[in-house]
Amino acid sequence: MLRDRRVEVAILETARGGLLRRGLALDRADGVLVTNVAADHLGEWGVQSVDDVAVAKLIVANAVRHGAPLVVNADDPHLSHIARGLARPLTWIAVDEAPRVRTEAALDDVAWILEDGWLVRLRDGGAQRLVEANAIPATLGGAATFNVRNALGAASLADALGLDDESIRRGLLGFDASPTHSPGRANLFDLGGVQVMVDFVHNAHGFEAMAHTVRGLSPKRIGVMIGHAGDRDDGSIREMVRASWALEPERVAVKEMAEYLRGRELGQVPAVMRAELSVLGMPEQAVSTHDGEVDAACALLEWASPGDFLLLSSQSDRDGVLALVQAVAGSAWKPGDPLP
Repeated sequence: MLRDRRVEVAILETARGGLLRRGLALDRADGVLVTNVAADHLGEWGVQSVDDVAVAKLIVANAVRHGAPLVVNADDPHLSHIARGLARPLTWIAVDEAPRVRTEAALDDVAWILEDGWLVRLRDGGAQRLVEANAIPATLGGAATFNVRNALGAASLADALGLDDESIRRGLLGFDASPTHSPGRANLFDLGGVQVMVDFVHNAHGFEAMAHTVRGLSPKRIGVMIGHAGDRDDGSIREMVRASWALEPERVAVKEMAEYLRGRELGQVPAVMRAELSVLGMPEQAVSTHDGEVDAACALLEWASPGDFLLLSSQSDRDGVLALVQAVAGSAWKPGDPLP
């Protein structure tokens, strides 16, 4: 793709593991965004702490051409701490830290913040409102704060590439969290009065963000599908279960991920998860174990009643889970009916 001269704009998602194994794929970028870091993949490739993850991800700063923005999430304390030490101009995005960024922004700084419910660009000493956060479909009415930050980051990069404000506004308003635009990322469905979200969430950091989002949707009861890859230690798996517990679920379907055993035996990861749920106080009858994601999703749908919310954390069989949910959505199914 990078060799094809017909390409006008390339947006590359660069993984931490790839950076550590192979370095950068290019040496010049017109803008770089680093969104967040978390205690994930620790112990791999010399990365032992969250600050190490931030250092690894900020390798991308070396690709920023002179005068182009390095955009950093000010709400992430580890990331912002390491980025401040790079001795280079930064463009901040901020939701929680927006007041501080607003106060500290110098006349020649650029920042994108959430202020009074609006996405606002700070530049040249002035402030320009672009769009209301709750009008952006991917934010689910503003409840998905992580997608508010993603919208700020996307706007900052689009601005760096020279897009005008109206084009940026249209892009944000025209993109939704649907299987068409963003399969497996905060895809929300209404199935006979049951809200069902299919999402890639798979670690403690992600479940913490999702808990905040789900609370904003005010469900009656919550059911959750969880699983984990076998290459994380027991402590990391238990931490993820504790983070999912912040959702206050009344029903949990634990899935086996046979494709991601990565050195473990079948049943080991679900056993760790069930044991941690027991420690947290989850009744044994409210937890079930399933061979795959579709089976786990079916169990939650069979349990649900109107007003409930189901979070289907899907990694190994996203297409199968989405096909199931879309088949139910396209039928006259109601809670308590046999699944189509």
